[in-house]
Amino acid sequence: MSATAGIKAASGAAPPMPRALAAALALVTGQARRAFPAETYDRFAETCRRLAEATDESAAVAYARHAPACAALLGVEGAFALARAMETAASQAGGSAAGPLAPLLPAGSAPCCW
Repeated sequence: MSATAGIKAASGAAPPMPRALAAALALVTGQARRAFPAETYDRFAETCRRLAEATDESAAVAYARHAPACAALLGVEGAFALARAMETAASQAGGSAAGPLAPLLPAGSAPCCW
């Protein structure tokens, strides 16, 4: 099953997904299925869709690409906590979650969760 099909199945008749987000999910489907057990993969897919609606598309793509690594390091709930933080930051920043969270990343490092 493709990432897009998995997301549509998870949320019923879902609105169209932004193309970049669908591509990012297709890229990380294997990692995401390993990091998010069966009962949480649908929640991960819905979280990605919700972020695409609540933030700019680049923030949702960044989350989709890096959430599996966050889940591996911090646990599934840690990855979902990151999504909640991104939504909160986006609402306070007027729709973009990338700017307010960038200072939280270690300087000069490849972020595990961004």
